[in-house]
Amino acid sequence: MDLEGDKEMHKRIGWLGVSCCLLLVIGCASSRAVRMGDQLMNEGDWEGAVFVYQEAMKGNPRDLELRKKLEEARSKAAEIHFQKGKELLKEKEIQIAIEEFQRALTLNPLKVEHQSALAAALKIKEAEEHYTTGLKLAKAGNSQEASKDFDRSLELDPSHLPAKMMVAQL
Repeated sequence: MDLEGDKEMHKRIGWLGVSCCLLLVIGCASSRAVRMGDQLMNEGDWEGAVFVYQEAMKGNPRDLELRKKLEEARSKAAEIHFQKGKELLKEKEIQIAIEEFQRALTLNPLKVEHQSALAAALKIKEAEEHYTTGLKLAKAGNSQEASKDFDRSLELDPSHLPAKMMVAQL
């Protein structure tokens, strides 16, 4: 073998060594991240686990077991936000409920139940906005336009009692 061939072989071996070390470091970091994600899941910190597993996926995007853990953590975190949203909706905290439903959908965008809950909350918010506009119009003496807003409020949320009462008064 000539001197040039020898240098080329040493270069390749050197790059191979660097590549192996890099893969080992990435593998260790990924392994550490997975253990941390597992610990967070065991503690019930689903969003923390999602974050850590996502970072680990960057180093090992084809790891099916890791992907499964990430999806489980996403699903659990989404469910927690969904349940919070439902509770907030019952308490008439509409805007905060909407934010919780949006977080649930960010984590689990294909869940139809979460999509429906967000749509319902947005309708309730819009109904409340029409009711508020109707009140302002009624106070300004514009009963005809106020009535339209109260009617629209009831179209969006038939259970909106204050809008029903205003329609009855006009």
